[in-house]
Amino acid sequence: MVRTNKQVWRKKWNDRREPVNAFARTVLRRLGDGRGRTLLDVGCGIGRDSVFFATNGYRVTATDFSESGIAALEAGKQRRGLNMRTMLHDTSKRFPFPDGSFDIIYAHLSLHYFDDRSTRKVFAEMHRLLRKGGMFFVKCKSTDDAYYGKGDRVGPDTFRHGHVRHFFTKNYMTSVLQDFDILSLRRSSSFFHGKTSGFVAAIAKK
Repeated sequence: MVRTNKQVWRKKWNDRREPVNAFARTVLRRLGDGRGRTLLDVGCGIGRDSVFFATNGYRVTATDFSESGIAALEAGKQRRGLNMRTMLHDTSKRFPFPDGSFDIIYAHLSLHYFDDRSTRKVFAEMHRLLRKGGMFFVKCKSTDDAYYGKGDRVGPDTFRHGHVRHFFTKNYMTSVLQDFDILSLRRSSSFFHGKTSGFVAAIAKK
């Protein structure tokens, strides 16, 4: 699935500019300024949220499998003079970091592209990478989304329509977070480009 999606994201991130996401601001409201805490931004895209975290004191490592996304973030990082680590990485693979490497993991709309088996492996990897007491902020597309059911069904709640999307329910998010202490779990929606976007977001602690 990741290889199938790669061409889509190469085009998506070319010359794209976006504001900081509200979910990133949730992290700041919840935790305050970074004060040197380590944060992994998984599937960072062009790095709008990574830059936001870095400018608020977090020691950021930003990863994405899109060459154009990482290139855009590298250019922006150098332009702003930010001390931030960037890395081209496929989220479905094991990360090259020791256990307990990060205080915070942030995954905004980056973990809903895999089948069930791969999804569970990814969430287990997030658990491995967090230190004890570390915080995990994750948001995924939900079954309330307008694209749910569109295209070819390739697995439970998973469809290929342009690219592959795995739509979450609250129960499914609870299931993949079984090794975490879930502090917050909520559904939400927004109206975007004339369609309803549905989400499930969680804040969890190791």
